[in-house]
Amino acid sequence: MVTRYITEGADAGKGIIDFYVNGEPVHSYDLQAVFNLVPVQAGRVFWVGNANSGYDGNRYFCGEFDDFRIYDGALSSNEVRRISRGLAAISAGSDFTVTGDSAVLAGTVGNQAEGTLRKGYAGTTAWSLVSAPEGGEGAVILQPEAALTSVTLPVAGEYVFRLTISDLGASMSDDVTVTRVVEDTANTAPTVSLAAMAAMAAVTLPAPLELTATVSDDGRPAPAALRTRWTKKSGPGGVWFEPADAVSTKAYFSVGGTYVLTCCADDGQAQTASDVTATVADAADGDTLTNGLTRCWTLEGHALPFGTDAVTGTPISSAPDYVTRVYLPGRLGNGIRCMGAHLSYFNTGLSFAETKDPAMTQNWWPVEQYQTISAWIKIDSTDTNEVLGANILMQPYTLGIRYNETGTSAQTGGFCIHQQGALDTGGINIGWARYFYPAPTVSPVDRWMHICAVVDRREGEDMEMWYDGVKQTRLNTGSARGRVNGNKILLGGHDKADGNDYNGCWTNSVSGGFYSRTFPGVIDEVRIWTRKLSEGEIRYLAANPVIDPNRAPTIDVPDVPPRMVEKRVTAVAAAVFDDALPTGSVLTYAWSVLSDNASDAVFGDASVRETTFTAYAAGTYKLQLVVSDGERTTYSRICTVDVSTAGTLIRIR
Repeated sequence: MVTRYITEGADAGKGIIDFYVNGEPVHSYDLQAVFNLVPVQAGRVFWVGNANSGYDGNRYFCGEFDDFRIYDGALSSNEVRRISRGLAAISAGSDFTVTGDSAVLAGTVGNQAEGTLRKGYAGTTAWSLVSAPEGGEGAVILQPEAALTSVTLPVAGEYVFRLTISDLGASMSDDVTVTRVVEDTANTAPTVSLAAMAAMAAVTLPAPLELTATVSDDGRPAPAALRTRWTKKSGPGGVWFEPADAVSTKAYFSVGGTYVLTCCADDGQAQTASDVTATVADAADGDTLTNGLTRCWTLEGHALPFGTDAVTGTPISSAPDYVTRVYLPGRLGNGIRCMGAHLSYFNTGLSFAETKDPAMTQNWWPVEQYQTISAWIKIDSTDTNEVLGANILMQPYTLGIRYNETGTSAQTGGFCIHQQGALDTGGINIGWARYFYPAPTVSPVDRWMHICAVVDRREGEDMEMWYDGVKQTRLNTGSARGRVNGNKILLGGHDKADGNDYNGCWTNSVSGGFYSRTFPGVIDEVRIWTRKLSEGEIRYLAANPVIDPNRAPTIDVPDVPPRMVEKRVTAVAAAVFDDALPTGSVLTYAWSVLSDNASDAVFGDASVRETTFTAYAAGTYKLQLVVSDGERTTYSRICTVDVSTAGTLIRIR
């Protein structure tokens, strides 16, 4: 809630209250329309969760809340969104050992917040020295604001450095211990091999390339702490390693082409690197994951009450167990959980984006051939409902994506696509088919699993089911076309509680009642495309709950000559790659001299990617380019330039 008191203009003297839910505005009203403004009195007390006594003492909050803040002044809508997203998760890295008088701190800033409830905002980062051995208090952090930076270690001993991220008064930190020891003459360099990756280093965009290095070390110098880091050596585009400091990582590419990727292992005294060549193919159809995306439910929660239509806000059922539907921590942010055994579902208020075949007069086949459905699911091991044919997603009387369906995958934990539609162009005769797929090798019980169904709505022949980016083999035969109808897509359950087999609930022969069609867990990040997604796109979705997480710009090693002559104008530049996010953002550039002699040099234009550098005195200069997309900032590798005194040319004839 943001309260504004307007002091100027036509609305002077008016108080405005703006309500936001999950960072988005939902309502504003004139405060004076409710009650007159009164002066703030000293000694007022805030009661959180309940009042202290009397009638108001019964107005307690039934639930949990966290991160309660009050700001002295109105926040902008952008600031409210940043608070909703929360601070991005950070890591200062693992503790490590070095033998020299300097080290590199390799922190990381994640794409989302810690936990699962917030999507993460990259605030301001800063390194600080927490503790140092006696005589080491003068340790210098070269660039405190950069996640990757050099530090000096004046004496041997343990140093603790802290990486902090902050924004709008909130902050969180992570520490790393760096131990400087004497050189170990018995130390041997670590080994790192990417030979096993050579035959598998190929991928089709936008899927990431999964990489694993084989690394070993002799445990010296002590205390042993081997570090690894992935970098791009060459290639036509940007590469993002997530994570960059682990033996196993995923590499995301901005464009197709041939890349050389490097994994370096560092034991604190010696380093070893190994390269692998990766072949990255562009998506065959050139589509991006926003093309053809017609339905998207991130299930973050809304201002609408539970038990209401997601679009109109009107009640759609009076069944007492219908409202047992809750938002719970999802794969990213919130997800939806339908708790009731029957009539417990999430009505999206929307149907598939399909067009009726004009050649038919009823039970129309769709003109569009494909619908691709992507979702994240997690089954709750404590769920007590006896489920059979539990719906993950369904549009009644035409399509359902189901768990534990009766039939070939009966009660074995498998999945099923159930399609129903006309058998002929007359549209009178109706048929249906079920496409069964096996239980996953790793059960989705108490773990998040990605499922993707490619549905051939037009012909019913080209159907696919994918688990965690791996295509599954169908267990049976038979097919059926789909049909266009006006029913609404339901998530997590069924709108029928009685027996009618495939369109209702199966009879439980043991209890005499009916099996539950409610999915026994949480569903999140549901998306539908009116086209067939490629293998690369499906694998990307299996690795990313967010289609387009904003990644920081990447900078290749700047093209800066290592040697220059004083007073001579020299060109400098760097190749920069970005993901074009946030939408509408423009990259900004800033060249700088980090060495103490910065006043002796000048850039032609420090705010452009390609510029010139001129040093007016001999010496050693350290140059760097900083690039920002307005939310995330990247610092290039520091380039050292030795500038010599200009000589006098004497020509002898």
